[in-house]
Amino acid sequence: MLGHAEINQRFLELDRHPVLLREAFDGWLAWPIVKERIWLLCFEVNSQPSPADSIRRLRLGISQIVRGLAVPIEADLALFYEPREVTPIPGITLHPHLGEIDHLKPGRRILHYRYDWGTTRDRSAGPGLFDNYGIGAVTAAGASVVSRAPAIRRLAEGLSGAIAALIPELPRQVVALTVSNQLARFRIQFGLIRLLLKRWKVRSIVVLDASAKIPEIAAAKSLGLPVTEVQHGMFSAKEPHYSWSAVHRALPLKLPLPDRMVVFGPLWGDQLRRAGYWCGDEIIEAPSPILDKYRHLATRQTSAAADSPLRLVFPTQPYVQAAAIQFLNGILERQKNSGSDTFRLRIKIHPLERTQRSEYLVLADKYPESCSIAADDSEAFDEMLKADCVIGYTSLMLLEAIGLGIPVVGLRGGAAAEGFCATFEMPELADIIPEVSSAEALLSLISMWRNSTGYVEQRALVARAMTRVYTIDGPKVEDIIGHA
Repeated sequence: MLGHAEINQRFLELDRHPVLLREAFDGWLAWPIVKERIWLLCFEVNSQPSPADSIRRLRLGISQIVRGLAVPIEADLALFYEPREVTPIPGITLHPHLGEIDHLKPGRRILHYRYDWGTTRDRSAGPGLFDNYGIGAVTAAGASVVSRAPAIRRLAEGLSGAIAALIPELPRQVVALTVSNQLARFRIQFGLIRLLLKRWKVRSIVVLDASAKIPEIAAAKSLGLPVTEVQHGMFSAKEPHYSWSAVHRALPLKLPLPDRMVVFGPLWGDQLRRAGYWCGDEIIEAPSPILDKYRHLATRQTSAAADSPLRLVFPTQPYVQAAAIQFLNGILERQKNSGSDTFRLRIKIHPLERTQRSEYLVLADKYPESCSIAADDSEAFDEMLKADCVIGYTSLMLLEAIGLGIPVVGLRGGAAAEGFCATFEMPELADIIPEVSSAEALLSLISMWRNSTGYVEQRALVARAMTRVYTIDGPKVEDIIGHA
């Protein structure tokens, strides 16, 4: 498997490939449509629904499309997002990125288009509510036919050739099939969403994870609707989904990208400015809704006593699983063999790894006194509040922990061998994200923190530095969305 930084560098070169800069599909630059899927293919991240689930999804999608087109309701705003509810304080329920979306501008009609792959609850309830869980299945079924169109095959062949030249590790036939499938899905999803937005007389849209919603953004922009993206995860100027530059801004074909970017701190605002596509008031820095609430709770938490084991939380990531299992087994085994009791490890499994969690469960069974697995439905922020330190590879949870004033340690290994700071080219974080490459190095750091004032000093440093990462004051995300 290629390393994270190496994959990003290949895609930066592809961004400026002459074939990609000139090829168009239905009036849109083709590359953003397939870029996200090919990037995931490089990390070997893939999941397929079961046949029974596909049929269930297809039925739901057809019913929602028929209902949505037959009984349109005028909507000022359309939200395209992954639903998630968090209750940091009793009586307050919010979306971690969008905030209290139930309390947006009073009287404003909103079309909710959700991307929920976790459960099947409440899929078709209420007007103005759509699920890509079903509509995406309709798109997938149609793509199996549309992808055979000669025009799509010719374009896929040209694009796959350019991709194979810079990423020869990917089989060209697999790339060609992926590209043609994504282009076909784009054509169908674009048509469905454009029709939906017109029928519902939507005036603006807000999206999370824009790279996975290119057809939806293209449909909105074809109707002249303004598009705002709210940050959902970790990114940098080197990440292919946000590396768009002034070169792409000057292309004759308008990219299906958001008009405005709402980010949760100066770290990401600076990254976007460095990339060059967005600038000025197109970049808005706002406090993270969930961090804003949990930060107040974090001030009430107490650290472990000096002679107690440090409480470590490790967020898993699919593309580094093999390296992570080896590393975690190493620190747990060394602690057991030494007879010491310096840490307790809590593993928070990524949603994409829940079906491949067996190796993490083996660790918990093998070292029951020092390792445990967090429940799937446990809130990551609740887990962090109980921790003294978060350790991980390139997970956003490292920065979220810093936003709470909790020390972190970056791990180097596997596809993330360069470590967090080098992978994202953020050397300014090196003082608040110490990084280690071996189990011995981590155990040495933990021992130093427990046997001196090192941990107290690191916690104080992180608390002072959190505003370098996250915005504390500024416009609320709900207000920005409410006036989009």
